[in-house]
Amino acid sequence: MIEIAPYVPDSRTLDCILPIEPINTWEWMKENSYTKKGVPFNYFDYPWVKGIAEAWDNPDVKRIFFMAGSRLGKTEDGLSFMHAAQDHNPDVGMIIGPDQKIVEETIGDRFWPMLEKSPKTRGLCPHPSRRAKQKVKTATFTIYGAWSGSPATLGDKDPRYLALFEIDKYTKDKSEESDPFNLAMARGAEIPDRKLYAESTPTIEGRSRIAKYVALGTNRRFHVPCPHCGHHQELVWNEGTDRSAGGLWWDRDENGNANPNVAASTAVYICIECGDEIKEEQRRAIISRGVWCAEGQYVDDDGKLVGRPVNDGSDESFQISRLYGPTFSFSECAKAYAESRGTPEGEQSFENDWRGMPWVPLVVQMQAEDLAKKLCVGDWDVGTVPKPCVFVTTAVDVQLDHFVLGTFGWDRQATGYLIRHDTVPSWNDVEAWLKTPWPHEDGHPIFSLINLVDSKDGNRQEEVFSFCMSVNNPRSPWTWPLEGARYGHMGVKMFNKRELENKFGSNGNKKKRKNEIAGLHCIQVNTMMTQNWLDNAMVRRMPGDPMSIILPRQIIGDTDLFDQLLNERYDPREGKHVRIDESTIPVDFRDVFRYSRTAAEVFTNGRWERLPKDRPVSSGLNVGAASQQFQTPRVINADLDDAVTKPGFIRKPKNPFLRGRR
Repeated sequence: MIEIAPYVPDSRTLDCILPIEPINTWEWMKENSYTKKGVPFNYFDYPWVKGIAEAWDNPDVKRIFFMAGSRLGKTEDGLSFMHAAQDHNPDVGMIIGPDQKIVEETIGDRFWPMLEKSPKTRGLCPHPSRRAKQKVKTATFTIYGAWSGSPATLGDKDPRYLALFEIDKYTKDKSEESDPFNLAMARGAEIPDRKLYAESTPTIEGRSRIAKYVALGTNRRFHVPCPHCGHHQELVWNEGTDRSAGGLWWDRDENGNANPNVAASTAVYICIECGDEIKEEQRRAIISRGVWCAEGQYVDDDGKLVGRPVNDGSDESFQISRLYGPTFSFSECAKAYAESRGTPEGEQSFENDWRGMPWVPLVVQMQAEDLAKKLCVGDWDVGTVPKPCVFVTTAVDVQLDHFVLGTFGWDRQATGYLIRHDTVPSWNDVEAWLKTPWPHEDGHPIFSLINLVDSKDGNRQEEVFSFCMSVNNPRSPWTWPLEGARYGHMGVKMFNKRELENKFGSNGNKKKRKNEIAGLHCIQVNTMMTQNWLDNAMVRRMPGDPMSIILPRQIIGDTDLFDQLLNERYDPREGKHVRIDESTIPVDFRDVFRYSRTAAEVFTNGRWERLPKDRPVSSGLNVGAASQQFQTPRVINADLDDAVTKPGFIRKPKNPFLRGRR
C-alpha cells in the first residue's frame, strides 16, 4: 500500500484561511506609536488611553465616543488607533473633521509624520512630495479624508476604520439634507467588524453631539484611588463652600468668592471618603492606577470593578477633564475656575475646555414685574444719554408693517443704558430716529454711530439693503444690515463682519468692483451668545455691573417691554432659546436689545479696553470709542445731513489710536 503524506498548507495559504491573531493596541502603541515630532507615546502620562484602546480591540464594541476637555490627546488617540489597526489588518479607513483645513492639517502635518516615525510603517511611506493632504495612500491601505459641509467627501466610501474628530464643530452645508455627523456615522455601517472612534470637546447642553452619545453609551468616568485610604473616586471641582465635601478645594473669602491667585496658591485635593489632602506631587501616581468606571459600576476596596453598566451594549463611551491632564496642575485648574466666574463666555469656556462637559445656559424664570423693579433704577430722562456713556448704538427690528427701535448708550465696562425704545410706522421715521442728536448729561449731544437693521425678513430684505445704502456714510455714522446666525454655530465670537454684495442697486463708484459697496458691511449676529448675554444681564448681574443693562425709572410701567424680554427661554431639550407665548407676545424688543449689544461689539471690535479714558466732545457728532474706522464730523450750525456728507467737516481725531485708521 502506498502511504500518502497529509497535505500541509504553506504559511501563505494559512494566512488566507485562518483568522487574524487579535491585537493588543495598548501594547502596540507603547512599542510603535510616535508623535509627529518623533517622540514615543508617553503611556505613563496618559494611562486612561489603555481602557479606550481595550474597547477598540473588543470585537463586541462597534463605536467608541470620547468626550474630554481640550489638550488631552483626543485626536492623537484616534490617529494611534487607526495607525495600529492599519498595521495589524490593513483596510480602507476614513479620517473626518469639521472642515477641510483641519483634515488636511491632521493628515498632512500629523498622521503622515506618525507613519514615518514608526518603525512598523516607515517603509510604507512614499516620498514627502507624493503625500496627499486629503488622503493617505500606501501599498497596503488607503485612508480617505472627509469633512462636514462637503457631502462629496462624506459619500461613496465604505471604510472599515473611522476616526471622527471634534464632532461638535461639524456644520451643515445648505445643500445637505441631513446632519453631516449622521452622514459620517453611516459610512461603512454594513461592515460587520467596522470600528468607529468619535471624539470632541463638548459645546452646549442639548446641542452637543458628543454629550448625547456619551450619555447613550457606557458613560465611563476615570476613578483614581486615594493614596491614604484607597477609595476610588472621580476627580472633580468643589464648587460649594463645604471643604469636607471633597474635590479640588481652594480658599474663599467670607462671601464664598475666590481670587484667582489665592485659588492657585491654596489649591489642594480633598478625598471624598477620608477627608485627607492629596498633594500635587501625588497626582500622577494615583492617576496611573485609575480605573474606567461605567454608570452602574463602582470600584471595590481591592481596586476591582464591580457591577454591570446601565447602558451595556456595543457603544463604549468615556469622559475626562483637565484635572487628569499631565500638563495641568491642581493649582492651574483652581485658578481657571476662579477666573471663569462672572461671564457666560468664561463659564462656557471652562465647562467645555477644562471640565470637558457641555455648558448649560441659564434658564430664566421670573415675573415681568420683578424684572422691571430690578432693571429700572436709572435716574436719567428717557431720550437723554447718561453721563457714564461714551458712545451710542441703535438697533432696528423690521416687521411686516412697522419697525421696532432701541437706542443704548455704553460705558467702558460694556454696561448698556437704555435711552429710548419705541415702534414707528415708516422708513422716514426710522431715518429721523437714526439722525437724532441725543442730549448727553455732560452737555454735549451725541449721535448713534453704529446702527444695525435686521434683514432676516425675506419680504422686506430688499428694502433693508436699499435703506442702508441710502443712509449709510462710509466715514460714519454707519447703518448696516444684520442677519442672525444659526444657534451655536459661531462659538464665543459675538459677531462676524463681511462685505455686502451689491444685489439691489449701483454703488455709483466705477472704480469699485461690481459687488463692492463702499463703507457698507453685513453683520452676522451670534444668536447663542447674545441670548445668553441678555439672560445673564436680566438675572445674574445687577444693574451697573460689567455687561449689565440699566433702564430709566420712567419706563417701569411698560409691561409690554418686560413681557417681551421674558418671552424667550433656553430649552435644554431643544438646545436653544424658544418662544414661550408664540401667539400674543412678540420678542421684538428682546431682539433689539441683543442687536444693540452686537452693535457695541462691532464698534469696539470686542476690545473694550481700547475705549479712551474721556469721551472726546465737540459741538456736535462725537466719538467715544476706538473703532477700526473713524473720522469725527464736526457740526457747527449745520444739520446732520450736511455734516456727514461734506468732506470739509471731517476732522482727524487727536487720539493716536484712532488717527490713520480708515
